[in-house]
Amino acid sequence: MARCRHHLHLSSLLVSLAVVRASRYATYDYDLTTPQFTPDGRLLQVEYATNACVREGSNPILTVGFGDGDDTLIVMATVSSDASSDVLDGTDVDGRVPKPINQRTQYRIVEVPISAAYTNLIDSTNDLSAITTSTILIGLTGHLSDANALLQTIYSQLEEEQSVFGWHRLSISPAGQDATDSGATFHSTTTETALRLSRAAADQCQKHAFGGGLRPIGASLLLCAVDMQRRHGRIAMCKTDPSGSLDSMVYGIKTDERVVPQVMISGGSSKSQEKLQTLIESKLTEFHLNGDILSRKVLRAVILSLVDEWKSRKQLQLTGVSKISKLYQRIGGTNSMKANLPQMEVVVVSSKVGSFRLSDKDVSAVLEDLVKDK
Repeated sequence: MARCRHHLHLSSLLVSLAVVRASRYATYDYDLTTPQFTPDGRLLQVEYATNACVREGSNPILTVGFGDGDDTLIVMATVSSDASSDVLDGTDVDGRVPKPINQRTQYRIVEVPISAAYTNLIDSTNDLSAITTSTILIGLTGHLSDANALLQTIYSQLEEEQSVFGWHRLSISPAGQDATDSGATFHSTTTETALRLSRAAADQCQKHAFGGGLRPIGASLLLCAVDMQRRHGRIAMCKTDPSGSLDSMVYGIKTDERVVPQVMISGGSSKSQEKLQTLIESKLTEFHLNGDILSRKVLRAVILSLVDEWKSRKQLQLTGVSKISKLYQRIGGTNSMKANLPQMEVVVVSSKVGSFRLSDKDVSAVLEDLVKDK
C-alpha cells in the first residue's frame, strides 16, 4: 500500500513537471508590469536589465588589484564608449581613432574622493605634505542614465555619512583630530567605505527589481578602493547586479610580499569577459611566476589586454562597410604602435600617491615602451 502511494506521488510529480515544461504564456503579461514570476520561474524584466549590462558590442571595464612589494595599487581601465561609433576618415596626431564631431563624451570611470589619509607619521607641525587623497573608483556599465541614477544613490549615501560623522569627507573626525594632535598615525578605511557604498547601490537595485511599481535598473557598478596604510595595503573590489546581488572581494597585501593580482571585470558580453579574463590572467601569471610584478608592467598588461580584446571583437563585426573596413585594414596592416588605437580611460589608485588618470599621450607612451622592450 505504501509502495502504491509512493508510485502515485511520483507519477503526479512527473505529470506536474511535464505540464510546466509544456506551458505557454504570453510574454507581455509578465514584462510590461511590476516584475513578477512567470509560470516557469523567470523574472523577465530583471533578465532584460541584466542583459543591458552584458550586451554585445559594449566595452568591458577591467580592474586589477595588486601589490608590487613596495606599494598597493588598483588599475581600472576600459575602452571609451565612443570608440565603436562611426569614425572620421584619417587619424589624429597620436594615431588614434578620432572622436566623432559634436559628440559629448561621458566618463565610464568616475573618481570619488573620500578623504585625506595620513600615510606618514605626522609630527607636531602637522606637515600637510604627508597627506594623500583617498579615492574610490566607480566603473559604470549598462544604460548610462541608470548608472548615473545609481551614482546619485552613492553620493546621497556619502552626504548622509557626512552629516552623521561630521567631517567624514575631510577624514578628520574629532577622534582623528585628537590622534593627529598626539602624533599618532591616521589611516583611512577606504575599503570599508567602498563596501558600504556598494551595499547601498545593491539595495537600491533590489528595491527596483522586487519593489512594487518600479522598473529594474539596467546598470551595474564596479567599486574599487585601496586603504591608504603604510605597512600593509587592503584592497576592495565590489560589483553590483541589477537583481540586487553583490560580488565583493576584500583582501590584504603586505608590502614585503608579492601575491597573485586579483582581477574583476564588469560589462561587455560574456564572450568578451572570458577572452579578456584569459588575456590578462596569462600575462599576470607570467609576471607572478617570474617574481616580476611591477606597477609599470601590470599597467601595460592591462592596456594591451583591452586593446587586443577590442581589436578581436571589432574584426568579428566587419560587415563590409567601407569606412570600417579601411579602419581595420590599417589596424591589422602594420606592426607599429602608431596604428589606430581606441580611446581609453585608465585610472590608477596608489596607497602612496593617491589617484591619477592617464591621458591619451600617457597610454601611447606605455604601448610604445612595450614595443621597445620587445
